[in-house]
Amino acid sequence: MSDFTPDDWFEAGLDVHVQLAALSGNRFLRDAVQDAVNRTIRARWLVASSPEARAIAHREHNDIIALVRQRKTEEAAAAIRRHARDVRGQILQALEDSRRLFGARGFVEGG
Repeated sequence: MSDFTPDDWFEAGLDVHVQLAALSGNRFLRDAVQDAVNRTIRARWLVASSPEARAIAHREHNDIIALVRQRKTEEAAAAIRRHARDVRGQILQALEDSRRLFGARGFVEGG
């Protein structure tokens, strides 16, 4: 992971979601995940810019993949739900942080 640039991490981090959905064999699920990834790409980039968030996502992705490989379906499903919840929180925090930053610099004005 240390050889990855933020761009490399970003691509791999997004791709893992689509590839996991593809394992279901359900193209509609795969396409829905791809669509969700595409729609959230800007917000995810805010998270990807944090080395700490990249490390967390890398660990969580590896844990999920290991559970899938071991065919521990319930544990994998629980790990995916935790990851989704955690990423949602990270995205909301990154958006709030950027809003405060831009607001402090006069990009966001009331009224």
